[in-house]
Amino acid sequence: MPFTLPALPFDPATLAPFCSAETFQYHHGKHHNTYVTKLNEAIAANPAYAELNLESVIRKSHQEGVKAIYNNAAQHFNHSFFWDSLSAEHSQGE
Repeated sequence: MPFTLPALPFDPATLAPFCSAETFQYHHGKHHNTYVTKLNEAIAANPAYAELNLESVIRKSHQEGVKAIYNNAAQHFNHSFFWDSLSAEHSQGE
């Protein structure tokens, strides 16, 4: 199962001035996308991972010491988690 770059769960322009839309384009569209691409390439060379979900890929590759898969899978997970943690809604200091 090839992994895909998830869409951002918000309009990148709504987080300015905290972070510009251009910064999101770079970090999501290029940086995170590279982790997904390299993960899929590494899994294509290691078919034992092909049918696993992301969390299982991370666990198995860590246990087996397959760094090319582990590093890219873990970064894909971390970035996806980060995007989902952001919100355009502003706190009022509660």
